[in-house]
Amino acid sequence: RAVELLVGQLELEAALVVEDRRDAWLRVGQRLCDVAPSGPGVYRLVREDGRVVYVGKANDIRRRLKTHFAARRWRAIGAEFARVVDGTWQVVGSEVEALVC
Repeated sequence: RAVELLVGQLELEAALVVEDRRDAWLRVGQRLCDVAPSGPGVYRLVREDGRVVYVGKANDIRRRLKTHFAARRWRAIGAEFARVVDGTWQVVGSEVEALVC
């Protein structure tokens, strides 16, 4: 029973940390979308410590990032994705080319 209570407490604390990150996450998303290119390519989303959290490919990087950082998606994202603070990308000729990058 004590283990169940501890697990429940840890889940609650993790949920609170994620909730506290919502506004910062939305600002990061807006900043990335403002500067991201509209062409095809590969993008990486990174945490503050430089660790890559997500790597994706897209026909339109800006549009894909807008989808990732839409406010309606907040409840569905994982704790790692909530810690994203920056992103990088590499523009390529096509989405097919992005597969081999």
